[in-house]
Amino acid sequence: RKRWADLLERKTGRRPDDHGDVGVAIKRANDQDIAGYITKIQESDRVGHEMARSDFKTGRAESLMPFELLDAPSRRSADLWEDFYRSTKGRRAITWSHGLKDLFGIHELEDQEIVDDTEETAEHLTTVDAVTWDRIKSEPQRLAAMLEAAEVGDVPRIDALARAFAFGDDGELLDEQTGQILDPRWADPSHS
Repeated sequence: RKRWADLLERKTGRRPDDHGDVGVAIKRANDQDIAGYITKIQESDRVGHEMARSDFKTGRAESLMPFELLDAPSRRSADLWEDFYRSTKGRRAITWSHGLKDLFGIHELEDQEIVDDTEETAEHLTTVDAVTWDRIKSEPQRLAAMLEAAEVGDVPRIDALARAFAFGDDGELLDEQTGQILDPRWADPSHS
């Protein structure tokens, strides 16, 4: 702390308060803090917020951070927000430093590599037509029920759910708590 205070005094002409009321709190980071910083886990007490979570920061004095502009009532703030949005749309907020992945042996897979790897190891359970799949994807409860059935390999349940969703007769089909099929006729593959 003394070395830091001496350096700060040389650079700025001011020495931080020795009582800790003003200045910077210095904390030794443990493995969990470092992992959180590197992965930018979104919890309020993580070291990484200082660098990665600008949405948690506030401006100093009369300045505003970009997300504070949304709460400011002036037309100027709205114009500045629109300028910020246009300037940053499609840009990465966090990037890897050059060579950091190689240094730590991190190999991130490209999307196609993930698909290829999944196709090699995935088991084909059943087929759902595209129109029905679109209906399933449009409703979170339907999608969750279908994915849960697929996760455990329950092909009869997957087929029953797909038939119910295809015919639009799923109003009372699922128990909201368990996702179980309530209407037994959908468990019968002969229903059409």
